Amino acid sequence: MYQRYNNNTMHQTQTTIIIFIIWVSSHSHAWGPVTHLYLCSLANNETTTSSTLYSFYAGCNSPDILKKEWPELHSLEFATQLFWHAHNSTTEDLIEFALGFGCHIASDEVGHHSKGFLNPPSADHEIEFNLDSMIYHERAGEQFDATREYDMSEHEIDLILKAAAQYTSVQSTTQRNLRKDIITPKIIDRTRIQSAINRFQLLTSAEHALLRIQPSSLYKFELQRHSFC
Repeated sequence: MYQRYNNNTMHQTQTTIIIFIIWVSSHSHAWGPVTHLYLCSLANNETTTSSTLYSFYAGCNSPDILKKEWPELHSLEFATQLFWHAHNSTTEDLIEFALGFGCHIASDEVGHHSKGFLNPPSADHEIEFNLDSMIYHERAGEQFDATREYDMSEHEIDLILKAAAQYTSVQSTTQRNLRKDIITPKIIDRTRIQSAINRFQLLTSAEHALLRIQPSSLYKFELQRHSFC
């Protein structure tokens, strides 16, 4: 029985390490997904309905879903473009989605400047993961469900496609007027966005599996060790 316990513990440890490697190698220069949801929850309007709240959190996840394939969309400029498209649609769900998107970008701006919490860059991933862990164990459930997948709807994907088309067109015109080399962005379409969503879901599922088994003493120690504020 003792031998079986040791084998199970070793297997769990090996699985944890593999998941952690996947998470670190896939995630870069952003708050973790759980932390982003928590920060967005702090900005949530108390009058928001359950439907629009779901859209708000879906928007909060979206910048990191898109970031690997289309890093140019992870910006305040694109968030502004997205909001104006949503505002012109006069659809509450789309407006909340765009606000969630902008909230994500704004929180990254706070975390990653020269005196932000996610410094030094060498400790970036460790800080992100351990902060996710702290919120998962101590804060999740108060404002949001940390284990829920807040997926983009078809209408929200359409919104991103329309805003991205105009945004990349404006960027190309600006580069041409400034006589800069025109950077051709990767093609963005519904199929590629869905693939990006699937990859992000795999990432967050792996992280949730690891968060469930990480002891609180570990993330508290790591956060204290890397706190440079």
